[in-house]
Amino acid sequence: MIGPLFGQSLPLAFEAFQLPGGIIGNRVNSIAQDSTGFLWFGSHGGLHRYDGQRFKTYKHDRADPNSISSSYIECLLVDPQGKLWIGTYGWGLNYFDPATETNRRFLCNPADPTTLGNDAVTALAADLDGHLWVGTVEGLSRLDLRTGKFTRFRHDPDDPASLGHDAVKALWVDREGTVWVGLGQALNPNQPEGGLCRFDPKTGGFVCYYEDPGDPKKLGNHKVRA
Repeated sequence: MIGPLFGQSLPLAFEAFQLPGGIIGNRVNSIAQDSTGFLWFGSHGGLHRYDGQRFKTYKHDRADPNSISSSYIECLLVDPQGKLWIGTYGWGLNYFDPATETNRRFLCNPADPTTLGNDAVTALAADLDGHLWVGTVEGLSRLDLRTGKFTRFRHDPDDPASLGHDAVKALWVDREGTVWVGLGQALNPNQPEGGLCRFDPKTGGFVCYYEDPGDPKKLGNHKVRA
């Protein structure tokens, strides 16, 4: 005999965590998990590692050049080698080795085009060819992990194959290795807003998609943040 079955959903229960640093430390911008299971939280009050029981906090120390370059962390990424990349808002990029707790800083030098394009880092992604892609408020930078050199990509209104916008808000690498770039509102009010761009490795340029309110098949909004 088969009787009626009744399904009942279980109530969801959330456990609240308080990060070190009070209100500032608990403003979390990014979360990542490494291959050993540690959770990493990037906040306005530093970098926090959680081992399942307790937190350990890493902050900028003016007296220590090996510390992270800023305690204001905007984004985190664990690369395929298990290293942690830290994007700060205004103080560049950091390469942190969790095993040795050592750190290397990458900063913008306007006079050197092989350095990071801007120190306000907004997004990170690793591709399948040994590159780290770094989104900033003034364009996109690609770091060659073998050489430590950057290539900069900026919007050029006279070049349709250039990056569609300078304010990078999101980065993603799909299963085929294609790099996608979400764009947002620019610091320059005279620059057209947003869009979505796909990097073409064959040409070294971008194919971009934009909002068109009159065409439902086009991008739905010009601001792409995730």
